Amino acid sequence: MLYKGKVKYNNGHQRVIVKRFSRIWYLVDSGLSSDRGFLEEFEVLFKYKHENIIGLAGYCNKMDEKVILNENASKGSLDRYLDDISFSWTKRLKICIDIANGLKFLHGGDLGQDVVIHRDIKSSNILLDKDCKAKICGFERALVYPSNQGKEIVYAIDNIKGSSGYMDPLYEETRILTKESDIYSFGVVLIEILCGGLGLPEELRSSHYVSYALFKGRSTEEALMKIVFKGIKEQIGRKSFTIFHRIALQCLLHERKGRPTSSDVVVHLQKALEFQVSFQCNKPEIYILKGIYN
Repeated sequence: MLYKGKVKYNNGHQRVIVKRFSRIWYLVDSGLSSDRGFLEEFEVLFKYKHENIIGLAGYCNKMDEKVILNENASKGSLDRYLDDISFSWTKRLKICIDIANGLKFLHGGDLGQDVVIHRDIKSSNILLDKDCKAKICGFERALVYPSNQGKEIVYAIDNIKGSSGYMDPLYEETRILTKESDIYSFGVVLIEILCGGLGLPEELRSSHYVSYALFKGRSTEEALMKIVFKGIKEQIGRKSFTIFHRIALQCLLHERKGRPTSSDVVVHLQKALEFQVSFQCNKPEIYILKGIYN
């Protein structure tokens, strides 16, 4: 369970987010023991520091109380803003790039560090600070392995963990876990960010439905445009949209080999942002999505 709090220091206090690993609630909610969840999350946050990973501010592990203190992300979780019209397309792209950079770091893209598979990427596990910089959190299910084991690492998992609607269907089918499982989950988050996520009708919230609709429809762009969030539709430049939706769909491919790496996603999202900035400077010269599809 999450709480807001303050930590007192000699020279003042620091606002923090308090995560309490309650034994009964945590076992029911996550399927993990509070001890294991606490240790997994603490290990990752203690060892892995990055601007797009939530920072560790402290912890408590005494008298059956297991608590982790995280840096303050004052705006809360991303899922609260998916259907917020004040979150422009440009702001959403920057948040997507932040998440992708965080995954790139976790997946061993920097300095040859150990690889971290998050296993539960979803919009509620993305926190936003006061400047809307995205921070990945929720590492209680994470799997860490040495990068020197080679590039093609797979794990057979007896007890599948993840969140419904975000979980890699191939992981569910085969019980084989790889970095690409995180990429699939991120693809679902990308679609949520584009389509207003939790504002979708209930039948559209399943990642399996989204994948089917996008790949079996008349064309990927037309199928996706039907569920783009109306609050941002008129803001999006065509080239930005094309690059974004293509990389999102690639993340959602059923076969892992076809999915992009986190580094690839960063490159494509940055290009989508560049085209969006150009579009905003030259609106009369470029068709907007409403003009194409409405």
